[in-house]
Amino acid sequence: MNQKSIAMGYIRHNCWLTFLIILVLLFYETGYCQSLRFEHYTTDHGLSQNQVFFIFQDSRDFIWISTSSGLNRYDGNAFKIYRSTPDDPTTVHGSTYKSIIEDKDNNLWIASNGGGLSKYVRNSDSFIRYPSDLKNPNSVLSDRINALLIDRNGFLWIGTEAGLSRMNMKTGKFNHFGVDVNNRDCLCEKRIYSLLEDSEGKIWVGTWKGLSVYNPSNKKFINYISDSKNTSIPSSDLIFKVYEDREKNIWICTIKGLYLFNKKNNSFKKYLADSQNPFSLSDNTVMSILEDKDGRIWIATNYGGLNLFDKRTEKFYHFRNNPNDNYSLSNNSLLSIMEDRSGLIWIGTNGSGLNKLNYRTTQFKHYRNNPSNQNSLSHNSVSSFLVDKNNTIWIGTISGGLNKMVRKGKQS
Repeated sequence: MNQKSIAMGYIRHNCWLTFLIILVLLFYETGYCQSLRFEHYTTDHGLSQNQVFFIFQDSRDFIWISTSSGLNRYDGNAFKIYRSTPDDPTTVHGSTYKSIIEDKDNNLWIASNGGGLSKYVRNSDSFIRYPSDLKNPNSVLSDRINALLIDRNGFLWIGTEAGLSRMNMKTGKFNHFGVDVNNRDCLCEKRIYSLLEDSEGKIWVGTWKGLSVYNPSNKKFINYISDSKNTSIPSSDLIFKVYEDREKNIWICTIKGLYLFNKKNNSFKKYLADSQNPFSLSDNTVMSILEDKDGRIWIATNYGGLNLFDKRTEKFYHFRNNPNDNYSLSNNSLLSIMEDRSGLIWIGTNGSGLNKLNYRTTQFKHYRNNPSNQNSLSHNSVSSFLVDKNNTIWIGTISGGLNKMVRKGKQS
């Protein structure tokens, strides 16, 4: 082979490589390359129940899964199930578990909505129960617990259906925060669903009817309640999750949309689903949110599946269940999301178990022929591509003719 042939081959190779890179970037901008591969774990794999409320990774890398029927510990190979035994006080209390957190001594605290507070003691593989006692002010306010938080000072905050409790884990003493309609500096609502300590040490409380922020320095609450004059504030409805990202912005997941609070200018921005905008939020009932190690924002919705938010473009990319794809999201109704230390993302569904996503291995979408879908690729053997001046992608196949891919999501 002469030098001219070698040079021409090199040029063709690099032109083809450049074209593929451009094509991938085009797909990424339109969301085409974002086909994700999910692994599924259900009762068939040993999970106690398929409704997954909360997912937590402890200091020993066990994954703990809270369900509506049993507490699960996953070691990477198998599930171990912990259930309540009424006549055995060393078992976890309750059946529906909503939150898990770990203290500095590596004990786990488990919140049950109906069974109260339990502490898991590793050395004995057993539990200590902390039941509510209305006659004893030095106990948690209610056995219906939805959220837990351990702050920087080592206090355990407990969000219940009857108010907010704070436990000194050294002394076992409790302080309680209730609602006083005559005091603007009090908690706005007693039914609590989410707790967050932000980077400034303030405690954010998501409730049934709005958002409260506790300032430890003056021991007062600031309440954010929407009204007709300021509809940008999270509406006075259920708040499922309050979350702080690495830029110190606060995200609020509610039953009526997703809100972003900017601390610098003390303002809220609201994101809603819009059927006319394919890049809007997929569903207004937002259950949970996560910023992964690479700064991507993932949003779990109750009816619209999983969303990936692009901060630069403010577009939402949607991932839903596809009955024809065994590796798609197993259910569009999601309840929880968590990233483990290895970068795997775990997603709890409302009835279809647990999904695991390795995002780094699934950033390309595969287009194949599907005999049951007339809008799928006509043949799997692809020979050529062309992007025309209208950004329409033309795909030539070996024996399936020519395909046209329309960037708005329709292909023929």
